[in-house]
Amino acid sequence: MTDFKDTSSWIEKDVTTLVYDYEYKGQHREGDIKKEPHSLTVQIEKLSVVDGMAWEFADKKLPDSTTGYQPTEYISVSGQLDSSSIHAFTLDESNNETFTRLNVSIYPTELEALRAASTDVELFFIGDEERPDAGWLKDEIGRINYYRANEFNYSQSLSARLWLDRQNFDALVQKIKMGETIRSARLVVLADLYQFSYETMYYGPISTENFGILCKDDDNGRVGSTNARLDALVLEWSPVLASKMEAVSNLAVEDDYLEEGSDTERTESEMIIARLARDVQAIRSKVDTFYRTAYQAVIFVIVFLVGRQVLDWIGF
Repeated sequence: MTDFKDTSSWIEKDVTTLVYDYEYKGQHREGDIKKEPHSLTVQIEKLSVVDGMAWEFADKKLPDSTTGYQPTEYISVSGQLDSSSIHAFTLDESNNETFTRLNVSIYPTELEALRAASTDVELFFIGDEERPDAGWLKDEIGRINYYRANEFNYSQSLSARLWLDRQNFDALVQKIKMGETIRSARLVVLADLYQFSYETMYYGPISTENFGILCKDDDNGRVGSTNARLDALVLEWSPVLASKMEAVSNLAVEDDYLEEGSDTERTESEMIIARLARDVQAIRSKVDTFYRTAYQAVIFVIVFLVGRQVLDWIGF
């Protein structure tokens, strides 16, 4: 068994396969690790719409391109990876880096462009002989990118640039800009990532899955990239209630509910609340009775003592 900590002796067999050596029960063995589609779930902590404006010169290759300020709009997402880590690794002595967070930028594009680029990921279960040379997600226009810290980047970063069709993008942006409260949000990214097969076999509900992105050095330092697409984006909206909830003491007791099957049948949670209200009322009644009895007893003692003092004064 091995991991992404020491990858200096690994060899790149082809675009989607790496080969490594390891020892098992005193014997030398060779294993491989493949780049395949895997889902990453991001528990969103920050979500916003970004409007930008930048000066751009006309592109001579595009007849409709003009020089001037060009607007841009995208959805910015940042969050924690759910039970998974991404390792940015190289095939040399450099230290590999691990990320448990992902920053995502979502841009609009045409639906037909997304359809043309997308592949049914279930196909990769067919077998290696059907695998495209560049991987199952070779046509996807989305990317997950790694950049090492340098004079252009303050720190190392792992980010994704994904795409959503224009109609759904505009509708989502409009909802976000309305400022309604979002109770929870999560995003699912499908990406070509390296993962050991044994992790898939032994992965449990409390385990952390380890994925890898192969990085290489260029003129800007170490960089890494892999194809990806936006697989799902789920936002749970929390609208403001029209009126405040009734106080527990004002709720009807359980006996006030109609029999099961009637038009005004109550839910199980309402029945529980009703029973709670009934118990609270019973406790309150007993407490009131106790204090009322104690109060009467105190008054009786005071009257008795005062009366006795008066009798002493008059000589009885």
